[in-house]
Parts: sequence; structure tokens; C-alpha cells
Amino acid sequence: MNLEKNQIGIERILNAPISLVWRMWTEPEHIQHWWGPNGFTSTIHKMEAKNNGEWKFIMHGPDGTDYNNFNIFKELVFHEKIVIIHQGPPHFELQMTFEDLGEKTKLTLISNFESEQTLKEILKEGIVEEGLKQNIEKLEAYIPTSSDFVIERTYNADISKVWEAISNKDVMKLWYFDLEEFKAEVGFKFNFVGGEPPKEYLHLCEIVEVVHEKTLAYTWAYAGYGGISTVIFELESIGTQTKLTLAHKGLQSFPSNNPDFAKKNFEAGWTSIIGTSLLEFLYS
Repeated sequence: MNLEKNQIGIERILNAPISLVWRMWTEPEHIQHWWGPNGFTSTIHKMEAKNNGEWKFIMHGPDGTDYNNFNIFKELVFHEKIVIIHQGPPHFELQMTFEDLGEKTKLTLISNFESEQTLKEILKEGIVEEGLKQNIEKLEAYIPTSSDFVIERTYNADISKVWEAISNKDVMKLWYFDLEEFKAEVGFKFNFVGGEPPKEYLHLCEIVEVVHEKTLAYTWAYAGYGGISTVIFELESIGTQTKLTLAHKGLQSFPSNNPDFAKKNFEAGWTSIIGTSLLEFLYS
């Protein structure tokens, strides 16, 4: 990494797709669990992950000391870059870049200080540089990473028909969920209620990848519960048939003390949805 004399930085390959890493940085319900050096916790009071948005929080030190922090999001480029201005003191700019490596993500952090002398004074304390390293280690420990469930099915149907089935809400309601709103566009958020009374759950989802007639992926979380996962539909044309591979990743991030979030329930649910409901729709 090439750095200027007023910069410190770190690079790390994270064992998680870019969609998950991005959400860890931009959603307060996640960043509060890992932000800060070892022994520190954070209380987020305001976090507007958008250009010129404010981020206000308190870091609680291991000795009980509270540190008020105020940052401004100078720039956000979805799944590519975040630039934050720390209002100080000390004043500095933190730039994060994200590189998609498939199932992994290269994360680069660079802190720009006002001058070389300012950086030298800060480095004397030995806190900032080590704290940056510890922060990334805490992120690695928190982020959900593993691939939990994969199902494959091959249908006697043209790929355009299968794509329509998984991306058009008017068609989806015939075999999947009856969604109030759905658009196969990156960044589009949608929700739906699933489960059986009295245990119904509000599902919170956001489209993170769309490649026409090839890939559709969205994050999958539950209102009021920790954890985040990703659902990925991948299509492959095989002559007059279409192979669909569905992966639901990050299931281990959901609360382990809730039996409804057990892996076997997702396996049963997706096997029924992909193996029976979609099959019957496509062949009807």
C-alpha cells in the first residue's frame, strides 16, 4: 500500500461477500457491535449513511470514560467507497474502499490527517494505529461468513420464464410470496410477513445484485432480531432447460436460541418453495 506521509492505512481480505461487508459499515444495528478498539463499546445516536449524512455516537472506554464522536459522510459509492470526515479533535478523513472478490471482499482503510506532524504526534501515543487494526479484527469476528444452505433444481423451462418467475412480483405471488412492492433493482428494499400464527416474522430485504437472466441476490433479515443473511438465485441455460441454484448464506448469524431460525427450517422451507411450488408453477 502506497501511503503519503500524513496517512496510515490497512488492507484486509474479509471472508464475506461485499453485500455483507457493506451493510456492516452502513447500518447502526451492526456497526454498534464491532466499532472501536478492544474493550470499547459504542452507542449510536444518529447514523445517516448517505452523502453529507451525520454519524453521532459515544464510545465507552473500558475504564468507564465516554468519548463523544461526530462524523460526516463525505461520500458514499454503493459497494465501492465510503469517505468519512471526523470532526475531531483530532480532525482526519477516513476513506474505505471495497473490492468485490466473489465470496470475499478486499477492504482498504486509509486515514488522512491534517499534516505529517499531526500524525507523528498521534502515533506517539500508540493508540490510533493499533486501534485501527483491532477494529478490523472485531469486524472479522462479528461478520457472518459461512455458506449454510444450497439447493439446485433443473426445470424443463426456458430461462426467460424462470427469470420472470423470480423477478416479477405479479408472477412471484403465484408461487412465492405476495409482495406489496418488488423491483429487481440494486438497492431496492422490500419486506413481507412470513411464518405461521402466532409466530409470524417481518422479513427485511434489500436487492444487492442483479444480472438479467443470470443472478438475483438480496439480503434477508428479521425485524427485531439480530443477524443478516443473503439469498442468491443463479440461473444457467442448459439447452431448452434451466438450472437454478439457490444459496442462503449467513444463517448462523441469526439468534441460536430461537428454534425458528434453525438451519433445518430453512432447508425445509426452500426445498418446498424451489422443489415443489416453483416446479408446479413452471409446469402449469
